[in-house]
Amino acid sequence: MASANAKAKDAERRERVVLYARISEDTAGEGAGVARQMEDLRSLAKVRGWQVAGEIADNNISAFTGRSRPGYKQVLAMVTGREVDRVAVWHMSRLWRNRSERARGLESFRESGVSIAAVRGPEIDLSSASGRMVAGMLGEFDTYESDLKSERVARASEQRAAEGR
Repeated sequence: MASANAKAKDAERRERVVLYARISEDTAGEGAGVARQMEDLRSLAKVRGWQVAGEIADNNISAFTGRSRPGYKQVLAMVTGREVDRVAVWHMSRLWRNRSERARGLESFRESGVSIAAVRGPEIDLSSASGRMVAGMLGEFDTYESDLKSERVARASEQRAAEGR
């Protein structure tokens, strides 16, 4: 059996991770989506042997609109405070959808030496130019998806208005 000192040293060596879950729409307010994401994130952390420094969620808050996300602000504070080595998300789109927020976030992560790990997606080392390029490119696809959805919704509204509905 390992001694208490050996366990303490092992815990010091383990990477510290904050788990972050986000769902854009939860009109029922049940939190089932963020709960599923968090369950998968806990499994990832356990498999990787990470020390979980926090579990944070934003439920029913879009990352595209730029609306305040209290959970994301907490995550960013942990990143800039160097309290974590990585942020784990279900998919990178859960972290950023908005170009300007993504640019600021990538810079904060780079300055703090924090990487991103996704349950459904790659691990991204933001300390390297290649890692930041990959994160930026993946983020552009996420922004595109949100932009396209906005166009579809706007077009449907136009049609309803034209039909007097």
